[in-house]
Amino acid sequence: MANAYKITTGDVNYRKGAVTDDAVVTSYDQGADVKITCEAYGEDIHGNSIWDKTSDDYYVFDYYVKTYSDSMGEICRKEILFRGEYWVSRHVPYSMSAYYPDLDGRKCRIDFSSFVSMAGSILSQLDLRRHCQGHRSSLAPTADAA
Repeated sequence: MANAYKITTGDVNYRKGAVTDDAVVTSYDQGADVKITCEAYGEDIHGNSIWDKTSDDYYVFDYYVKTYSDSMGEICRKEILFRGEYWVSRHVPYSMSAYYPDLDGRKCRIDFSSFVSMAGSILSQLDLRRHCQGHRSSLAPTADAA
């Protein structure tokens, strides 16, 4: 199900992907309704990396859409699989004491509950304190995860 939201400024680009390097399909005028099916993380602009996926599989930067939220809402199946594959493709081992960064650079404990939270992008503030060290880091594994 897609909900419609208003564009907050004029000439907002509608792109093939969630980065400004992706091709512009068209632009929206201020006040236009955009049908959003879910949100995905993409290129960070203005300190925000949330992009809205439209009902026709294109992306609009969330900063310019009146979604009434600065946080991630429902995410797409594709985003969950992408986030999970991020750790799987790096052969991150299971551990109750080691940490490895998620896609946002937060070092997360690499046990099952942290993997599910990371892949589902459902890390609440409590989860961040319990599972992740909430600071930016390089995307290299820690010594414990190597």
